[in-house]
Amino acid sequence: MSPSNVRLDQAATDHSRFIAPAKLIALLTASSRILGLARECAFSYFFGVHPLFSSFRVAFMIPNLSRRLFGEGAMSSAFIPVFTEVLHHQSRDRARQLAGSALTLLGTVLIGLTVAIELGITIADLIRPTATLELTRVMMPYMILICLTAFAGGMLNSLNHFGAPAAAPMLLNVFIIVAVWAGSRLAGLAGLPLLYVISGSVVAAGVAQLGLQLLALRRLNCHPQLNLRWGDTDLRRIMVMMGPMLIGLSATQLNILADSVIALTLVPNGRGPAVLGYAHMLYNLPLGVFGIALATAIFPLLSSKAAQNDLPGLARVLERGLRMSIFISLPAAVGLILLAEPIVSLLYQRGQFDETAAGHVRRTLMFYCLGLVAYSTQHIVIRAFYAIKNTRTPMRIGAIVVSLNITLNLILVFPLAEGGLALATAICATIQTIWLTHRLRRQLSEGFGLGSGFRWRFVAAGTLQAALATGAMAVIVWWLSRMEGLSQQGDLIQLAVTIPAGVAIYILAARALRCQELNDLLGKTGTKNQG
Repeated sequence: MSPSNVRLDQAATDHSRFIAPAKLIALLTASSRILGLARECAFSYFFGVHPLFSSFRVAFMIPNLSRRLFGEGAMSSAFIPVFTEVLHHQSRDRARQLAGSALTLLGTVLIGLTVAIELGITIADLIRPTATLELTRVMMPYMILICLTAFAGGMLNSLNHFGAPAAAPMLLNVFIIVAVWAGSRLAGLAGLPLLYVISGSVVAAGVAQLGLQLLALRRLNCHPQLNLRWGDTDLRRIMVMMGPMLIGLSATQLNILADSVIALTLVPNGRGPAVLGYAHMLYNLPLGVFGIALATAIFPLLSSKAAQNDLPGLARVLERGLRMSIFISLPAAVGLILLAEPIVSLLYQRGQFDETAAGHVRRTLMFYCLGLVAYSTQHIVIRAFYAIKNTRTPMRIGAIVVSLNITLNLILVFPLAEGGLALATAICATIQTIWLTHRLRRQLSEGFGLGSGFRWRFVAAGTLQAALATGAMAVIVWWLSRMEGLSQQGDLIQLAVTIPAGVAIYILAARALRCQELNDLLGKTGTKNQG
């Protein structure tokens, strides 16, 4: 077999190694997102966009941001490449020992941080009690549990076990839905007392989520061996990598928190965080189900290529991952923009959620969707940087973009209210993704002296195919959504017709354009069109 055929076969094998896990993660994440949608529907019915519910949104955001910062962020992203390298070049027992050291360190830091925050909240609440502070105090222990859950999930992903980590969010949604139903229907609670019950269910869900991950690790005989060997050489490598990640991610997460604070204080009637949360849930359906699932599945493979010093292979995996991400996220973004009105009305508009609230959420959703392709591809690009142990470039670019985002927030919030915050997010995500991809391409092509490097044209060709197929889909969806007879049948009938029709047209157009990504999703991956 010629070297070129060997490379093609290897590219096809590598591609299948992240497509199959991505499908599993997408299936489980889709189930979780459906439950999450049910959760949001319950929230909209009982709370609408009331300022009290905005307080809950902000309170829940604080432990949730810590998950992104520590669990899924700096600790996990620094840990997985080193953990994968130890698995490849040393032994599973050594990897368990390293995981135990890292987990012990993470747990110690989180406990100390939680105690400090709880103390600060208690003092602040004594000076000026607010619902936001009270709800935050109840949910703070969730920070420890969800970060450890995300860390254990990263271990499982490194071992090519994706089921338990992807299923964990389902538990949170189930616990919250049960709490809403039991608190409102059985106990007759409403307002702040009901939110207290919901906050308690969040902590209980964290215990269940962590237990699920530890059980899966034990079944794989790779549960961490907790220890205090913080002088471990590999652990020091992880901590060195974490430094820039923490700085970069801290800026990003503080920016997200700043968005909510700006929304709470500068958007009229205190509705801002509530509106952002409802819109966030809708655009995160395709992002979480497909975009993040793909990035999660591809990260261990990128780390493995880097550990083997197979940088041409890493570049090929990255290219295919970006094409697949664009192929899925572009039609999803356009579809959500075109169908925002019936989607928001069907899902949310009942109980305390009126037409005025629906209008705010629709507009915010449409602005968010302008950056959906960037949100999706950005996860893959950043993971590629982390796989080659370059944490400084994402940190520097992230810090600059965060400053731009806050500036745009303060400019756009006045004419567009919460929609301006969503638009600023979309603009900055697009700038950040293009900038990161350009820098990564330079590093792969020049820094490592690859012959072919990262191929812009290959990715651009896939993007053009996806754009043409999306254009065909958009014409049909736009036409159907404006048919007088169909629009009068109600939101459910309108969506039941337009969504399947749009998907069908997109698939037919992609087939006509011979998009390899369609074959990959249908399980027909081959060596053709590998570039």
